[in-house]
Amino acid sequence: MVSGDGTWRKRGFSSLYGVQTLIGNKTKQVLDVNVKSSYCQECQVWESKLGTPEWVDWLDSHIGNCQANYEGSAGGMEPAGVLEMFCRSKEKYSVFYTGYIGDGDSKTHKHVCDGKPYVEDGIEVRKLECVGHVQKRVGGNLRKMKKEGIVCADRKKLGGQGRLTDAVINDLQMWYGNAIRAHTESVEDMENAIWTSFHHIFSSDDHPSHDRCPKWEESWCKYQKAKANGKH
Repeated sequence: MVSGDGTWRKRGFSSLYGVQTLIGNKTKQVLDVNVKSSYCQECQVWESKLGTPEWVDWLDSHIGNCQANYEGSAGGMEPAGVLEMFCRSKEKYSVFYTGYIGDGDSKTHKHVCDGKPYVEDGIEVRKLECVGHVQKRVGGNLRKMKKEGIVCADRKKLGGQGRLTDAVINDLQMWYGNAIRAHTESVEDMENAIWTSFHHIFSSDDHPSHDRCPKWEESWCKYQKAKANGKH
């Protein structure tokens, strides 16, 4: 099981250079690194002599040393680079990368599957969601909704004091990720934990909503903890 990620020389997916990395899920170590470049300084210098005898002689010696090893958009560097590392894993390390951990909107896993790196061995690469990316998207979508000024059923905006503030979004994002990590063996328990955190965060003194929270003396919910200890 591996996770992959890409980085570019500059932001905005307009970079001429990109670096792709694969990290082992168990070892937490970098297993392989790949560099994609759509630019070669030497090619640029010789472009003015295109078609001349000198250019032909230079080209013969340059073909195997050209720094440009990629054609396409900068955004496509990551999928292409990761696929290359999958294709050489057997020869380089005598291993198969049978699972890929990626973010939900990543095109890399599909690109790897379409490339069929292990088709001769009858192995398919399955995908697992990165909890960190899922957690990040929850916060990102909530901030977007708040910024857009969405109006709720009570005709008040979603954001504002006592409503969906940045602090509340941070808490929701954190609790959402914790609920997933703590209940990987049961989808039902995971869903219940997510809704529990939602109701807990939006509970108030006037409208308490802690029925889902753990009901014991050492509960993480202060409301239920106080209630169990007879202090509520």
